[in-house]
Amino acid sequence: MRYFRTLDADGDRMLSRVELEKGFEKIFMLEFKSKTKEDINKIFDTYDKDRNGKIDRDEFRSLMNEIMVIIARSIGNIPVIVTILDQHSLFMMVVNHELASEK
Repeated sequence: MRYFRTLDADGDRMLSRVELEKGFEKIFMLEFKSKTKEDINKIFDTYDKDRNGKIDRDEFRSLMNEIMVIIARSIGNIPVIVTILDQHSLFMMVVNHELASEK
């Protein structure tokens, strides 16, 4: 995933809290700069499922899926958004293919 590689500053294929925070500022621009360390910690702790102190690709995919759902809900029931969120959509097949090819 392009966003994952962008956020993974040290190239260890895992995201630290700092990488997640800095990366979110890049991806979401000004909207995320107002978030506190506590907000970052809540997000990180929610998606660090194995509690190893890092976000791996699968955990990041879960986080991004949740963000996409939130964005889709805020936009409404636009058919294109629903297609993107469908796990069997062309979009998701491309994402899954890209993840598989990087392993």
